[in-house]
Amino acid sequence: MNAEPLVSVIIPVRGRAQALRRALRSTLAQTLEDFEAIVVDDASDEPLAPVCAALGDDRIRVLRLDANRGPAGARNVGLEAARGRIVAFLDSDDEWDPHKLALQAAILNAPNGPDAHVCAVRQTGPDGTRIRPSRALREGERVATFLYVENEFAQASGMAMRAEAARRAGFDETLRQYEDHLFLIRAEALGARITICPTPLATQHVDPRPDRLGLRDDAARARAFLRAAEGLLTRRERLGFALRCLGGALAAEDPAGARRLALRALAGLEGEAPGGGPLGGAALKLLMRAGAGERAYAGLRAAARIMRRSPSPTGSPRVRSRSSGP
Repeated sequence: MNAEPLVSVIIPVRGRAQALRRALRSTLAQTLEDFEAIVVDDASDEPLAPVCAALGDDRIRVLRLDANRGPAGARNVGLEAARGRIVAFLDSDDEWDPHKLALQAAILNAPNGPDAHVCAVRQTGPDGTRIRPSRALREGERVATFLYVENEFAQASGMAMRAEAARRAGFDETLRQYEDHLFLIRAEALGARITICPTPLATQHVDPRPDRLGLRDDAARARAFLRAAEGLLTRRERLGFALRCLGGALAAEDPAGARRLALRALAGLEGEAPGGGPLGGAALKLLMRAGAGERAYAGLRAAARIMRRSPSPTGSPRVRSRSSGP
């Protein structure tokens, strides 16, 4: 095993031995061979070292944690142990195309190359396959705008980053969801140059179990993200996250609150494209999910138009500030 590999692959895992085998096989099948694979066993009930040893490749290292730290904590442990100049993340239930590391390493090592590259993923599940994101991150576009205003996508298994930039950003261990988004947003805020492309080089296997993540968990985890991202999001980005990520949970547990959120959004979208642009569309969809019937829906749209034409006493849009949250 190379003492200083080009790439360190970091795989956080808890249980899921069969999925881990698939992920590791896709790693060992990479056309770029100068890597180490760091499997961070996040206190699995049954140690996963034997699963890794059975693959018979000394590029695989296993770090076992005594207590569960979640995906963010496990990735931070992997970052501390990584010896490569580039780090790439792979969720244990996902897999890579054979040329994924080679292509991303070439992009990062090119003259004036970015500090991070995020490829698209194929999301596969009972409903078929979908490739996300649908487009590249534009020049000068913020990652959070791409994700939450434009409703695009980035996921850990598509990410590769220069190791020093990744360590500066780190993963927020208070989060059990959206931690990969905050990692990219923090890296960007610290000066990292990030590219996101729509070419799929990874496959994300979507877990079909309905109890995988409850709606109440969705709401709690979305609120935790908004707290952790305080000061890093613009008002529109924060509103977009609330509409797209928190809105579904609110529609189920607090329909009136969801409708208020959607109306505040519509009232504050002065100067957007017809219909309020992408956030206007998200707000209108949330109104329908929150139980506004077709007639009420039309009335709410009319009310929102009136509210948009009526400035607040301060002349500012009637939307909560970043500090107040959704």
